[in-house]
Amino acid sequence: MKKIKLKTAASIISCILACCALAGCSEKATPYENESSQSSQQSETNKITIDVYEEQISYYMELVEALQAELLSLKEENYIDECEYKLRIESLEESIQTLTDRIEALTTAKPAPIVPSSPSYSTQSSVTTNQNGNNAKEQFEYELEGGKVTITKYIGVDGNVTIPQTIDNSPVVAIADDAFKSTLVTSVTIPQGVSSIGWFAFANCTSLIEIQIPRSVTSVSYGAFDNCPRSMRIICEKGSYIEAYAQSWGMTAVTQ
Repeated sequence: MKKIKLKTAASIISCILACCALAGCSEKATPYENESSQSSQQSETNKITIDVYEEQISYYMELVEALQAELLSLKEENYIDECEYKLRIESLEESIQTLTDRIEALTTAKPAPIVPSSPSYSTQSSVTTNQNGNNAKEQFEYELEGGKVTITKYIGVDGNVTIPQTIDNSPVVAIADDAFKSTLVTSVTIPQGVSSIGWFAFANCTSLIEIQIPRSVTSVSYGAFDNCPRSMRIICEKGSYIEAYAQSWGMTAVTQ
């Protein structure tokens, strides 16, 4: 009886071992399956790598486009600034050259001979050199040339100034450069017959409130009203050169 039981137990153990062996064999992968799995994993890895590269390339391309746009903007701004700079330099050089020529001309000019009977005689006149006691001569220095008068300097003390239409029986035709510059005049009336106002003629007249300019004035040189009050009024005729001049410089023009 015991022999039979031992034999039966041995058979059962043998069966169990056989089943385990079969199970081990069935779970073991074939070489083909291993190769296929490795290939799939490599393909997935390659795909991830390509995606990363494409994202980096796209990112760098966006940076390049942004930098190119900024560079173009800077070039355009620099071009505009450079053009304005060149125009400003040219303007200043022209102004300097004009003033330098004037200085040179005045420095090298010889005084005209004294010929009292000549109508083309030119001289500086003021209260100390005039003999007829005309009030206008106490207020202005002027030049008389070719029978025409140019006011060269205001030497009076009145704030309200009326320039006479004639001096020495000769018509006043021009206001010279710097004639009223830095004076304390508050109002000025220029007579009919004056045709030009020189460089910086009324510059730095910080008290000048009103100036009356006739239609006969057809030329106003650079800086004639430089640093005058912004509230200063220019009284002029409608449609005149002075009205257009005032408007072009943003000044207040009151037409009559």
